[in-house]
Amino acid sequence: MASACLILHQKGVWRDRKFITYSGTVGGAPIQNIGAYGVELKDVLDSVEAIELSTGRKITLQASACGFEYRTSFFKTKWKQQYLITSITLALHKEENFSIAYEAIQNMLEKMEIKRPSFKAISEAIIAIRKQKLPDPAILGNAGSFFQNPLIATAHHQWLKQQYPSLIAFNTQDHKQIKISAAWLIEAAGFKGLRQGNTGVYAAHALILVNYGGATGKDIINLATEIKQKVQNQFDITLIPEVNIVGGTIE
Repeated sequence: MASACLILHQKGVWRDRKFITYSGTVGGAPIQNIGAYGVELKDVLDSVEAIELSTGRKITLQASACGFEYRTSFFKTKWKQQYLITSITLALHKEENFSIAYEAIQNMLEKMEIKRPSFKAISEAIIAIRKQKLPDPAILGNAGSFFQNPLIATAHHQWLKQQYPSLIAFNTQDHKQIKISAAWLIEAAGFKGLRQGNTGVYAAHALILVNYGGATGKDIINLATEIKQKVQNQFDITLIPEVNIVGGTIE
């Protein structure tokens, strides 16, 4: 996905590089409805070409029919393992359309001593942020963000903010719910940098569970379960895995 994004940007047909550091394939992007810093794939997706596995039939699915929501789609839920995505069609725009509303982007631009950010500068800031936060899976085993940022009611957010003034939260597009930083919840629960045997929580970003070598899937699931239960008990928020889990369940 990162390579495709870079090629489109170089050709001048896509002016949003927030996906530039995403690993994985273009075909996998709709399944997760990948996103970063307030932008999701569904915002620029027109349609999906796929093969129906039960029949071998090639079909075209319009984006509006794919059930896209935050970090999920019908491909991840009721259509799971029913389609093989072969290509996607994007509806792009050439005009510059970017936002620096996220504090992390603002801080990086300040660190780079950029007062009037261009599109290129914002892209470079995002790449720098992602490199700081995400370990190379070829060196330190990880699956990226392990949990979704949870969505909660406004009243719940107001109560939490009173209890925890440093809580990191974001408005959603429909302003009906508040998105809470899962990384903040995990760090506040005391897990950031924790190591249990051969697995642990990445010291630079609490949303990343890592395998130091030799950890089993069960080890990862046990740690994730412990994190989920502690966050539930402390904040009354249920963390939902962003990764697909094979052969186990996070209780």
